[in-house]
Amino acid sequence: MSDDKLVKRQGNFSRALRGEEPFVIGAVLQRAWEITVRSLPIMLPLMIAYFLIAMVLNSLFLPVPEGMTMFEVMLDPELQSDNEWIGIVTQIILAPLWGGLTLLGILNANDDKLTFSAALSVLQRSFQVMAVTFFRIALPAVITFLAFMSIGQFSPSAAGAIGIIALIIINITFMLAIPLVVHRQTSVFKSIMGSVLVLRRYFWRVLGLVIIMSIIVIISALPLFLGLLFTLPMMFNLTGVVYISLLGDHDQQESEPVITEGQDEVTPPVNNETHNE
Repeated sequence: MSDDKLVKRQGNFSRALRGEEPFVIGAVLQRAWEITVRSLPIMLPLMIAYFLIAMVLNSLFLPVPEGMTMFEVMLDPELQSDNEWIGIVTQIILAPLWGGLTLLGILNANDDKLTFSAALSVLQRSFQVMAVTFFRIALPAVITFLAFMSIGQFSPSAAGAIGIIALIIINITFMLAIPLVVHRQTSVFKSIMGSVLVLRRYFWRVLGLVIIMSIIVIISALPLFLGLLFTLPMMFNLTGVVYISLLGDHDQQESEPVITEGQDEVTPPVNNETHNE
């Protein structure tokens, strides 16, 4: 599934921990853009399934006022804000399917073959993927709650700002946690710690990348949402490119990273295989 026109850059986990892996926003975006078309036959059906299941779950939990359709309810910000817990539960339930799409993005970025069976294999690690998703959602909520409890009565705006900052930091630094779970099959703790320790070195560049990608998605949604058929799969491919560019393919270098308690790094285990960088 390789293409000589596409340049795949293999990163290295140890170098990424030290912030030594090159990371150019433009190159990452271009790579994700170029490899997205070939992933559409596999990714689009899974994404359609994701949204259909999400609609079914919302219809089961979300109250529909008389005279309104489910689609109208899902597009109503006021009704959505009153039932935010439904969206959170839906995200956690559908996390394994999200993880399957994430794995496809990694395989595509690594020029590997994409199959439905590869995506569905993530179901074997459903608990781990759901746990990472839960922590990614719960931690900002807890921090926001504590901020309002401590300083909210004096400065609600400051408490809200703390919550937004926590949401941004956690979502950026957790970006590689699910990829580590589904690709290297590391534990929840090791995946979260590995992602945080690596991405703290690349935080501002990844944040810039996410902002640019968000703008692209918003623009693509304007003409009848048709552009989302391309840009939503591109999001998963972008995550895959970031993962491969920074951490590389564990089959070609070190295997599972080991978090050593009390150390501010992740040390790959020693193996007898020759590592070709």
